[in-house]
Amino acid sequence: MPRRPRLVLLVNRPNWAYDYVARSLKIRLSNYFDTKILYANQQPDLTRLSFDLLYVFHWADRSHRDLEIDRNKVVVEVASLRWKSDGDKISTEVFVKENLCHCGIVTTPCRLIKEILEAFKNDVFLVPNGFEESLFNYRRPRTGPLTIGWVGRPSDRSKGLQEFLIPACQGRFNLMYSRGFLSTLPSESNWNN
Repeated sequence: MPRRPRLVLLVNRPNWAYDYVARSLKIRLSNYFDTKILYANQQPDLTRLSFDLLYVFHWADRSHRDLEIDRNKVVVEVASLRWKSDGDKISTEVFVKENLCHCGIVTTPCRLIKEILEAFKNDVFLVPNGFEESLFNYRRPRTGPLTIGWVGRPSDRSKGLQEFLIPACQGRFNLMYSRGFLSTLPSESNWNN
């Protein structure tokens, strides 16, 4: 039996959003790839690994950039427009030259980001986010008002909590949010802090 391709999923840190996505992908792709999940904040030594494909979940991760990795073996995900909103805003052209020159393929879950990037980079693909059925599944018919849960840093303006979600829910839906440092599902008393 031929060996399965080796896939390394490089996420920012354990138990954050990208980690949950990577774990789900590892399960879903287990028949096709030998998959290893590594965490950038643990400074993995990528030079000691043999892999066929490196999927970098966060475009700002630089842990692999100085290594001599064939750019055609590297996929980078761009899931935000932070280069346009954080600190020293830069043009998309500069963003691509500085952050995406080391990869062969770019993925994004956002149509707008795809349209923006394809003007400056070939091989940009739309890869919408899904959901993990073991965490989110139908248990019973919903009763009462709709409750929306949000996890992240409320102070991070790129997340849109204050600008979009809170105003959109005002008077229409219950909104519960947390700072993003939860390891389990919270009780209602832990939300909105």
